[in-house]
Amino acid sequence: MLGILLGCAGAVTTGIFGIFFNYFDFIGLSESGRTILTPFFVFVCFFQ
Repeated sequence: MLGILLGCAGAVTTGIFGIFFNYFDFIGLSESGRTILTPFFVFVCFFQ
């Protein structure tokens, strides 16, 4: 059961990050910008 929940959470997180990455591309941030910001989004998503 826990594995299923973790799998679902991983899929949702991947989808959220996909949206963020498309947004980063849209506003012109580079890969280095993503590398800096991704941990921040992980923190926000999991500790709200």
